[in-house]
Amino acid sequence: SSNMTGSAIIEVYPLPVHQNLTAPAEYCAGSPVTITLEASESDINYQLRKDNSNEGVALAGTGSALTWASMTAGEYTVVATTVDHSCVLALDDTITITENPVPVVYNFTASSLDFCNGSNVDLNLDDSEIGVDYQLKKNNADEGAVVPGTGDPLVWEDMTEGEYQVVATNADACALTMNGALTITNRPYPVDFEISAPADYCAGTDFVIDLAGSESLVNYQLI
Repeated sequence: SSNMTGSAIIEVYPLPVHQNLTAPAEYCAGSPVTITLEASESDINYQLRKDNSNEGVALAGTGSALTWASMTAGEYTVVATTVDHSCVLALDDTITITENPVPVVYNFTASSLDFCNGSNVDLNLDDSEIGVDYQLKKNNADEGAVVPGTGDPLVWEDMTEGEYQVVATNADACALTMNGALTITNRPYPVDFEISAPADYCAGTDFVIDLAGSESLVNYQLI
């Protein structure tokens, strides 16, 4: 028999440090979210994974937080790998992000964009959704109470001068401005000038009717 001789040195390389992964749990369609790794290490690469597949390229650790912008619905985690020795750590945090729908966009119109003193206009939304609230805005402030959607057109009657929009908000708190920003203008009546003429005249002669004044951009019809 023979005795084996020799020695071996075994090095144990450290795994990446676990870091917290955070993001909003949900978002409204059209407004994707940012996923944040709260800290990172130099010489570590961080691979974002979505639904068990790589999402984009790995980010190199900086010693500070890392972010992935414009992320959409899915299940996310991060795998950290050391640059020198390829030691891999799948971070414990798994984040599920859900996309919520936004209200349907409908057309917002007016019976007229201007009106004369003493009259008003009606504002119309050409359809609405049940379960969605519609807030009329005038000059960027709420005008009256919200109107629940009915599945039919909506009407706001007797509106006066101002700038109007409608904002729709659903049960998921997703809000969207309807199609149409309306400026309604109050047009004043023409000034009431005095009209004068002779009380009588002789047959075969002419007479003149006088209007005491006039305004530019106003047409005058004798009746």
